[in-house]
Amino acid sequence: MKKTKLLIYLAAVLAIFIAPANAEPVIVNSEFGFSLLTFVPCAYNPFNPDGGRGDEVSIVGPQSTTIHGTINNFISASGEVHFFSRGVNGKGIATSINYHDTGSTKMSFENVPVQSGVFHIDLVNRLNLVGEGPQNKFSVRETVHITVNVNVRPHTATVTVDDFKIECD
Repeated sequence: MKKTKLLIYLAAVLAIFIAPANAEPVIVNSEFGFSLLTFVPCAYNPFNPDGGRGDEVSIVGPQSTTIHGTINNFISASGEVHFFSRGVNGKGIATSINYHDTGSTKMSFENVPVQSGVFHIDLVNRLNLVGEGPQNKFSVRETVHITVNVNVRPHTATVTVDDFKIECD
């Protein structure tokens, strides 16, 4: 009887120590600045004689990223990435029309390889901007590269953004 209790106790202790190594939770928060000056062909422009469209727009503000995931045996990672761009605003250069971002983006990743405690995720994020005037909205698509280091506590992420594209809605 005593031997059985000892074995159950040892099994419980082993389960406590083994479980975190098999599926380690990852939560990383990262904030970075966004700045882009670009021509938006569908931006409302009452000063433009060619149909009232087209303006250069300066878009700036903070973006933040939250990564919730799990590292499985330090072999692969799975989870979700949330992009929050509240506070990203734009201003038309010729028109002074204000634009505001309208939301956030959520994406999933599965079975991303983990090598030496580091994994990389490449995603496409979309900022939806709405401005004053008729049918005055557009999106900025950006490619986001995220590198997560789970070797340090707290876990860290490096975020870089490139390949911007304007999409008229």
